[in-house]
Amino acid sequence: AEQGDSDARPWTGYRPSPFRARQLACPIRTAAYTDAVARAVHSVKSTGDPTTVLDVSDFSLCAIAAARAGADHVASVEAAHDRGSDGGTALLAATVAQLGNACDDPDAFRILRARPDAVAAA
Repeated sequence: AEQGDSDARPWTGYRPSPFRARQLACPIRTAAYTDAVARAVHSVKSTGDPTTVLDVSDFSLCAIAAARAGADHVASVEAAHDRGSDGGTALLAATVAQLGNACDDPDAFRILRARPDAVAAA
């Protein structure tokens, strides 16, 4: 959406919550996302095309799943600004998750600091 459009909603930033923590810790939810992303990556790879994945969410769950499924290039967009901070909490959590899942090749897996609405508008 262009600046000034009536449908544009301002991005309010990442706000940690117990609900979000429960979502990320739910093994059923995580398995469902991981399986769906792996099927998508394998489907594209079966055509011989390179697989490039962009995950526009905090904490890189789908990006890590894509990297572990063999995607050629993965980028995870992490919040650039939390309310009242520099966005470091989401970035740190994503980096720890990335390294903890052996997704440490900077040519294959990148964390991008950006506001999600800025990515959508680009």
